[in-house]
Amino acid sequence: MRKHALALEKTDIVRVNRRVAWINGIRQPSVFRGDALMDFYSELLPDGGWDSIQMPLLLNAVDLTDGSTGWFGTDARTDVSLVEAVYASSALPVFYPAFENGGRAFVDGGTEYPLALDRAEEQGATGIVGIDVGSGETGDCEKILAQGILGVQQRIFSIMTWRRRRDLLAQWDGPPLLYVRPRFDGYAAFDFDHVEYFLDEAYRAMKEVLAR
Repeated sequence: MRKHALALEKTDIVRVNRRVAWINGIRQPSVFRGDALMDFYSELLPDGGWDSIQMPLLLNAVDLTDGSTGWFGTDARTDVSLVEAVYASSALPVFYPAFENGGRAFVDGGTEYPLALDRAEEQGATGIVGIDVGSGETGDCEKILAQGILGVQQRIFSIMTWRRRRDLLAQWDGPPLLYVRPRFDGYAAFDFDHVEYFLDEAYRAMKEVLAR
Protein backbone atom coordinates (compact mmCIF):
# COMPACT_ATOMS: atom_id res chain seq x y z
CA MET A 1 0.00 0.00 0.00
CA ARG A 2 2.85 2.35 0.82
CA LYS A 3 4.48 1.63 -2.54
CA HIS A 4 1.25 2.42 -4.41
CA ALA A 5 0.66 5.59 -2.39
CA LEU A 6 4.13 7.01 -2.97
CA ALA A 7 3.93 6.22 -6.69
CA LEU A 8 0.57 7.95 -7.09
CA GLU A 9 0.66 11.18 -9.08
CA LYS A 10 -2.10 13.78 -8.94
CA THR A 11 -2.66 13.43 -12.69
CA ASP A 12 -3.42 9.72 -12.17
CA ILE A 13 -6.79 10.54 -10.66
CA VAL A 14 -7.30 14.29 -11.16
CA ARG A 15 -8.03 15.28 -14.74
CA VAL A 16 -10.15 18.35 -15.34
CA ASN A 17 -13.38 18.05 -17.28
CA ARG A 18 -12.63 20.82 -19.76
CA ARG A 19 -16.29 21.18 -20.67
CA VAL A 20 -16.77 22.91 -17.33
CA ALA A 21 -15.21 25.99 -18.94
CA TRP A 22 -17.68 25.96 -21.85
CA ILE A 23 -20.89 27.97 -22.08
CA ASN A 24 -23.38 26.27 -19.74
CA GLY A 25 -20.43 24.39 -18.25
CA ILE A 26 -22.10 24.65 -14.86
CA ARG A 27 -24.46 21.93 -16.05
CA GLN A 28 -21.61 19.44 -16.33
CA PRO A 29 -21.80 16.50 -13.90
CA SER A 30 -18.43 17.20 -12.26
CA VAL A 31 -15.24 19.22 -12.33
CA PHE A 32 -12.99 16.16 -12.74
CA ARG A 33 -13.33 13.28 -15.18
CA GLY A 34 -14.59 10.01 -13.74
CA ASP A 35 -12.72 7.82 -16.23
CA ALA A 36 -9.36 8.79 -14.69
CA LEU A 37 -10.37 7.52 -11.25
CA MET A 38 -12.04 4.44 -12.73
CA ASP A 39 -8.89 3.59 -14.71
CA PHE A 40 -6.78 3.94 -11.56
CA TYR A 41 -9.02 1.51 -9.68
CA SER A 42 -8.92 -0.92 -12.61
CA GLU A 43 -5.14 -1.05 -12.38
CA LEU A 44 -5.06 -1.25 -8.59
CA LEU A 45 -7.77 -3.84 -7.88
CA PRO A 46 -7.47 -7.58 -8.63
CA ASP A 47 -8.57 -8.79 -12.06
CA GLY A 48 -10.87 -11.41 -10.58
CA GLY A 49 -13.27 -8.81 -9.16
CA TRP A 50 -15.57 -9.94 -6.37
CA ASP A 51 -14.47 -13.59 -6.75
CA SER A 52 -10.89 -12.64 -5.86
CA ILE A 53 -11.80 -11.03 -2.52
CA GLN A 54 -10.83 -13.42 0.28
CA MET A 55 -12.55 -11.64 3.16
CA PRO A 56 -16.01 -10.10 3.62
CA LEU A 57 -16.19 -6.71 1.92
CA LEU A 58 -19.01 -4.17 1.91
CA LEU A 59 -18.94 -0.83 0.12
CA ASN A 60 -21.58 1.86 0.45
CA ALA A 61 -22.74 4.65 -1.84
CA VAL A 62 -25.61 7.11 -1.55
CA ASP A 63 -28.44 6.95 -4.10
CA LEU A 64 -29.24 10.43 -5.41
CA THR A 65 -32.76 9.28 -6.30
CA ASP A 66 -34.11 8.84 -2.79
CA GLY A 67 -31.14 9.45 -0.49
CA SER A 68 -30.91 5.81 0.55
CA THR A 69 -27.64 3.95 0.97
CA GLY A 70 -26.79 1.26 -1.55
CA TRP A 71 -24.52 -1.58 -0.42
CA PHE A 72 -22.23 -3.61 -2.65
CA GLY A 73 -20.35 -6.80 -1.84
CA THR A 74 -20.86 -9.48 0.82
CA ASP A 75 -24.57 -10.24 1.34
CA ALA A 76 -25.38 -7.27 -0.91
CA ARG A 77 -25.28 -6.27 -4.58
CA THR A 78 -22.60 -7.77 -6.81
CA ASP A 79 -24.35 -7.07 -10.11
CA VAL A 80 -21.88 -4.23 -10.68
CA SER A 81 -18.14 -4.86 -10.89
CA LEU A 82 -15.79 -4.43 -7.95
CA VAL A 83 -14.17 -1.48 -9.75
CA GLU A 84 -17.55 0.19 -10.29
CA ALA A 85 -18.56 -0.34 -6.66
CA VAL A 86 -15.30 1.17 -5.37
CA TYR A 87 -15.76 4.11 -7.72
CA ALA A 88 -19.37 4.67 -6.63
CA SER A 89 -18.36 4.62 -2.95
CA SER A 90 -15.74 7.33 -3.52
CA ALA A 91 -17.38 9.59 -6.12
CA LEU A 92 -17.15 12.87 -4.21
CA PRO A 93 -20.06 15.12 -5.26
CA VAL A 94 -19.02 17.96 -7.58
CA PHE A 95 -15.50 16.54 -7.90
CA TYR A 96 -16.42 13.31 -9.74
CA PRO A 97 -19.54 12.30 -11.67
CA ALA A 98 -22.00 10.01 -9.94
CA PHE A 99 -21.96 6.32 -10.86
CA GLU A 100 -25.07 5.61 -12.91
CA ASN A 101 -26.69 2.18 -12.88
CA GLY A 102 -30.23 0.98 -13.53
CA GLY A 103 -31.69 4.47 -13.74
CA ARG A 104 -30.11 5.52 -10.46
CA ALA A 105 -26.99 7.50 -9.59
CA PHE A 106 -24.63 6.89 -6.65
CA VAL A 107 -22.10 9.13 -4.90
CA ASP A 108 -19.58 8.89 -2.05
CA GLY A 109 -20.93 6.69 0.75
CA GLY A 110 -19.61 9.07 3.42
CA THR A 111 -22.54 11.32 2.61
CA GLU A 112 -24.69 9.01 4.76
CA TYR A 113 -22.27 6.69 6.61
CA PRO A 114 -18.91 8.35 7.36
CA LEU A 115 -18.35 5.43 9.77
CA ALA A 116 -20.62 2.48 9.02
CA LEU A 117 -20.60 1.05 12.54
CA ASP A 118 -24.28 0.04 12.50
CA ARG A 119 -23.81 -2.02 9.37
CA ALA A 120 -20.80 -3.79 10.84
CA GLU A 121 -22.89 -4.71 13.89
CA GLU A 122 -25.71 -5.96 11.65
CA GLN A 123 -23.22 -8.20 9.86
CA GLY A 124 -22.33 -9.86 13.16
CA ALA A 125 -19.17 -8.01 14.18
CA THR A 126 -18.15 -8.66 17.79
CA GLY A 127 -15.46 -6.00 17.66
CA ILE A 128 -14.88 -3.11 15.26
CA VAL A 129 -11.79 -1.20 14.15
CA GLY A 130 -12.97 2.20 12.95
CA ILE A 131 -10.36 4.18 11.02
CA ASP A 132 -11.35 7.82 10.63
CA VAL A 133 -9.32 9.83 8.10
CA GLY A 134 -11.90 12.55 7.58
CA SER A 135 -11.39 16.25 8.28
CA GLY A 136 -11.93 17.56 11.78
CA GLU A 137 -13.91 20.32 13.44
CA THR A 138 -11.70 23.16 12.25
CA GLY A 139 -10.14 24.09 8.92
CA ASP A 140 -7.73 26.66 7.52
CA CYS A 141 -9.97 29.45 6.23
CA GLU A 142 -7.25 31.00 4.07
CA LYS A 143 -6.46 27.68 2.37
CA ILE A 144 -10.14 26.85 1.89
CA LEU A 145 -10.95 30.15 0.18
CA ALA A 146 -7.77 29.99 -1.93
CA GLN A 147 -9.06 26.74 -3.45
CA GLY A 148 -12.20 28.48 -4.68
CA ILE A 149 -15.53 26.74 -5.18
CA LEU A 150 -14.08 23.24 -4.78
CA GLY A 151 -12.38 24.16 -1.52
CA VAL A 152 -15.57 25.61 -0.04
CA GLN A 153 -17.70 22.68 -1.24
CA GLN A 154 -15.27 20.12 0.16
CA ARG A 155 -15.12 21.95 3.51
CA ILE A 156 -18.92 21.97 3.76
CA PHE A 157 -18.99 18.23 3.03
CA SER A 158 -16.28 17.70 5.66
CA ILE A 159 -18.20 19.66 8.31
CA MET A 160 -21.34 17.62 7.69
CA THR A 161 -19.57 14.26 7.85
CA TRP A 162 -17.51 15.28 10.90
CA ARG A 163 -20.67 16.10 12.82
CA ARG A 164 -22.22 12.76 11.85
CA ARG A 165 -19.11 10.92 13.04
CA ARG A 166 -19.04 12.91 16.28
CA ASP A 167 -22.69 12.17 17.08
CA LEU A 168 -22.34 8.51 16.12
CA LEU A 169 -19.33 7.98 18.36
CA ALA A 170 -20.97 9.79 21.28
CA GLN A 171 -24.04 7.54 21.10
CA TRP A 172 -22.33 4.25 20.21
CA ASP A 173 -23.32 1.35 22.48
CA GLY A 174 -22.66 -1.54 20.12
CA PRO A 175 -19.70 -3.97 19.99
CA PRO A 176 -16.35 -2.77 21.38
CA LEU A 177 -14.87 -0.13 19.09
CA LEU A 178 -11.18 0.48 18.45
CA TYR A 179 -11.31 4.03 17.11
CA VAL A 180 -8.26 5.23 15.18
CA ARG A 181 -7.95 8.86 14.13
CA PRO A 182 -4.67 10.08 12.59
CA ARG A 183 -3.81 13.79 12.89
CA PHE A 184 -4.98 14.94 9.45
CA ASP A 185 -6.78 18.14 10.46
CA GLY A 186 -5.94 21.07 8.19
CA TYR A 187 -5.10 18.93 5.15
CA ALA A 188 -7.19 18.81 1.99
CA ALA A 189 -8.63 15.78 0.20
CA PHE A 190 -6.35 16.24 -2.81
CA ASP A 191 -3.14 17.13 -0.96
CA PHE A 192 -0.43 15.26 -2.85
CA ASP A 193 2.46 17.14 -1.22
CA HIS A 194 2.27 15.32 2.12
CA VAL A 195 1.66 11.68 1.19
CA GLU A 196 4.62 10.39 3.19
CA TYR A 197 3.38 12.25 6.27
CA PHE A 198 -0.10 10.72 5.82
CA LEU A 199 1.38 7.22 5.72
CA ASP A 200 3.68 7.73 8.72
CA GLU A 201 0.99 9.46 10.78
CA ALA A 202 -1.57 6.73 10.07
CA TYR A 203 0.96 4.10 11.13
CA ARG A 204 1.74 6.05 14.32
CA ALA A 205 -1.95 6.46 15.17
CA MET A 206 -2.66 2.74 14.80
CA LYS A 207 0.33 1.75 16.91
CA GLU A 208 -0.72 4.22 19.63
CA VAL A 209 -4.25 2.83 19.80
CA LEU A 210 -3.05 -0.78 19.84
CA ALA A 211 -0.62 0.04 22.63
CA ARG A 212 -3.49 1.36 24.76
